[in-house]
Amino acid sequence: MNIVLYGVPAKTAGRIAGQYGLKEINSPDKFDASGTMVLVPPISTPRYLLAFYNAMLRHEDDVDAVIICGIESCEAASTVQYCT
Repeated sequence: MNIVLYGVPAKTAGRIAGQYGLKEINSPDKFDASGTMVLVPPISTPRYLLAFYNAMLRHEDDVDAVIICGIESCEAASTVQYCT
């Protein structure tokens, strides 16, 4: 399973990775069949956002879930959205 976490605090991401036995990576270009998780901080620069979108397009078949956490209330379960 390969998961992308966007806007999730690093500490929370570490707990998720540990609980599910996922290897933490820093780029979608490093997805692995053994199960990985990439933590993406909020991106506000258009150039970096476009680069990230392009990387995700190259690996869209490898992504099992994208979890987006709103900055206002990341701890509230109702603000977390995911899709496959």
